[in-house]
Amino acid sequence: MFFLYRIQQSIFFILFCLLIAAPVAQAKQMTKQQVAQKLAAIFGDVNPKDILLIDSEVKDFYIMRFKGDFGLVSKDGKYYLAGEAWNLDKRENLTAGLRKEFNLSTLKNLDAENLITFNAKNEKTSVWVFTDIDCFYCRKLHAEITELNDLGVTVNYLSFPRSGSPTERDWAKAIDVWCSKDQRAAMTASKKNESIRGFKKVANCSPEIDKQYQTGTSLGIRGTPAIIMPNGTLVGGYLPAKELARTALGNQ
Repeated sequence: MFFLYRIQQSIFFILFCLLIAAPVAQAKQMTKQQVAQKLAAIFGDVNPKDILLIDSEVKDFYIMRFKGDFGLVSKDGKYYLAGEAWNLDKRENLTAGLRKEFNLSTLKNLDAENLITFNAKNEKTSVWVFTDIDCFYCRKLHAEITELNDLGVTVNYLSFPRSGSPTERDWAKAIDVWCSKDQRAAMTASKKNESIRGFKKVANCSPEIDKQYQTGTSLGIRGTPAIIMPNGTLVGGYLPAKELARTALGNQ
C-alpha cells in the first residue's frame, strides 16, 4: 500500500510536469540564489541560505530541501511541488539521499548525553529510536532490547511523546524517565507499566524532551517507534529484533 501511495504521488508529479513542461522550457531561468530568495519570501521569515537547491534529473527543476521539507521547484521560479520525487523506471526516490543526509546531520548535532543509550557489549551497529513511554509497539521493541544488544545493536533512545503537548501525561512520564538517575532502569520499568516514583531523581533536571520532540517532527516523524538507521534511513514502526539488526547492518 505504501508503494501504491508513492506511485499515486509520482503519477500526479508526471502529469504536473507534462502540463507545465512547455512553459518552463520557454521561460527565463533564474539562478539558484534568486529561486531561494523567492522561496524564502513566500515561506516567510526564512533565510535563503537555509534553502538548499541542487540540480536534478527532472528537466528544468531543482530538488529543494528546507529543514525537513523536500520538493521540486522550477528553474524559472514559477512552480513548486512539495514532497518526494520518484523515477518510476528505476523505482528510485530522487530525494532519498538528501533526506538521509539531513536525518544524520540533525541527529549528530544532538548532545549524546541527553539520549538514553542501551549499549551493545560487542557493538556492530547502532540506531536511533524515537519512543513514547506508553505506545504498545514501543514497549514491544523495548522488551527485545537485551536481544538487540546481544545481536550487536546499540539503541539510542530519543523522546517523542505522541500527544505533542507538555501538559499531557505522556510528556510528564518522559520527563520522569529522563530525570531519573538510573535512566535505563527507569525506561525499562516504565515500558513494563511499573511505577518509577521510588527512583532517585536528578536535582534541577531540565531534560530536552521538547527539543527531541521537535527534532522528530523536523525529520517527518508522526508516530512511534520511529527508527533511524546508521545511514540515515527512516523506518517507521516496530521491527522484530533479528529483522531490525539485519536492516541496520544493511544500512550502514
